Amino acid sequence: MASHHASGPLASTPYEVAERLVAELALRGVRADLQPCFHGPAWVSVWAGLLIRCDTECYSWITGSDGAGPIYDDVPADDPVTAAARIAARLDELAVQDLAHGARPTQAAPFPNVTP
Repeated sequence: MASHHASGPLASTPYEVAERLVAELALRGVRADLQPCFHGPAWVSVWAGLLIRCDTECYSWITGSDGAGPIYDDVPADDPVTAAARIAARLDELAVQDLAHGARPTQAAPFPNVTP
């Protein structure tokens, strides 16, 4: 499958990597809340149970469990387009699961406002 890498220079910090993801998710109508980081990875909250770890190498998130532990998906940090598409698909799966279990569909609560 062809990858659609973002144009321009690679992001130099986890926060910049996360900003690119949030922008790509917004283009798909997905609201995401960015948790700035001072040291280590940045985090993007999309839905209860869908938290994305962003560093300068990759985006990663839990896609399920195999009984022995969580199963992760990851996408290189220079490809926020593919990451956003996969995350949006995961969001759809979680929303359907929540509705099937009688839960009210809501996105995750935003992180408190913190400036980097």
